[in-house]
Amino acid sequence: FLGAAAGGIIEGIKPKFHSIDTINILQQALSLLAGALMIVMGLKLLRVFSIRPLKRFNGFGGNLMVQALSRLVASQHRATPLALGVFNGFLPCPLIYAFLAQSAATGSAASGALTMFSLGLGTFPAMLFMGWIGTKLTFKFRHLGVQFAGFMILMFGIITIARAFVPIGSMKHMG
Repeated sequence: FLGAAAGGIIEGIKPKFHSIDTINILQQALSLLAGALMIVMGLKLLRVFSIRPLKRFNGFGGNLMVQALSRLVASQHRATPLALGVFNGFLPCPLIYAFLAQSAATGSAASGALTMFSLGLGTFPAMLFMGWIGTKLTFKFRHLGVQFAGFMILMFGIITIARAFVPIGSMKHMG
């Protein structure tokens, strides 16, 4: 839903711009934003710096969200895991924000939805595996896994920023 909304917004405003250069600049800016968010997340996982969590999650309905999440976690309903998964998409996460920016950069609701679906599909097996393996490994090996993830996210961020300057379609003509 979020990917379709992000791509659909850009798709909706495209006709209002008469210049393809304006759209390209907007898509480049969104790629830069997505890449920058991934780089920040990668550096945070590599412990280059830390971001302090907010002491209180106030404003913009934060208290209401905390109350709703508390009730949801306590629920025994069969749909609770699905609801928690949907709610997870709205939590502050640089990787989700980066993929939302990438979804918007596609300029299409369908491509935006596919981008977010790909994120979910790509991370689902890894999340299951990491949850399982995390119970089996020592702290040292879990820490190495986090560092590897940070490195990979950092690399994807650099590639995403590079795409803002050298579109993927033109790369095949470079070699």
